[in-house]
Amino acid sequence: MAREFLSAVLIGTAFWSSACAAGVLDVGGEWLDDGGKAVSLSRWQGRYTVLTMSTGACRKICSTTLRRMEELQAIADRHGLHVDFVVIGLDPRADTPKAWREYRTQRKLVRENWHFVSGAEERTRRVAGMLGISYWFYDEHLLHDFKIVLIAPDGTIRRALAWADDRPEVLFSELR
Repeated sequence: MAREFLSAVLIGTAFWSSACAAGVLDVGGEWLDDGGKAVSLSRWQGRYTVLTMSTGACRKICSTTLRRMEELQAIADRHGLHVDFVVIGLDPRADTPKAWREYRTQRKLVRENWHFVSGAEERTRRVAGMLGISYWFYDEHLLHDFKIVLIAPDGTIRRALAWADDRPEVLFSELR
């Protein structure tokens, strides 16, 4: 188990530098939004996007991720920044459009700049690897790293919050 975890971390780290060059938003294929509509990640190119990966079934780390994303929205609002927030589901079997829709409703995430998407397992793993997010199943639970990234209009990753206690305002520091 420890060897598998270390392997996943090393693989995620190796892909981190390629994400900056290749652009996470260039990962093709069909993704479904929380309304069940097909979308492409390239839809968010040309603007600043805060992106993370999560699962609606998670009750601990993902709650922290969501709170941090809400803090980032408040910071962007205070500074008059228009930023899209994209959450990619880590578990395509559980993070269905219907499940994401219910998640949004329960948490009152109704703003139009918030987007929840799911894709096929292969594309999901590819994006997670590019972002350096390791995830694995432990029994029936999906465990994963905490990471939120700011993607610039050119598709490159500008900044990242990699720890739940990172100060959220640093994500937007170069935009002011």
